[in-house]
Amino acid sequence: MKKPVEIWQAVIATALLLVTVVSIIINQSNRITRDEAEILTLEKNNDKTDQQFNKVNDNLDRVNSRLTDILVELQNKQNRK
Repeated sequence: MKKPVEIWQAVIATALLLVTVVSIIINQSNRITRDEAEILTLEKNNDKTDQQFNKVNDNLDRVNSRLTDILVELQNKQNRK
């Protein structure tokens, strides 16, 4: 009579182990999915930040060019005097 109890215990233990392993796999899968979504969000934010930096850099280049033009004009006026 002892053997059937041990077999049922083994079956129950195996079933519980299987449930535990499946739960861990599902949990890891959910974590991976969440991390992938977060990575995509960060990449989009990085792209937006790069675009903003490029716009600022372009604006600074235009300002620098305009200031250089103004300086040249002022120097030319100074040289005429």
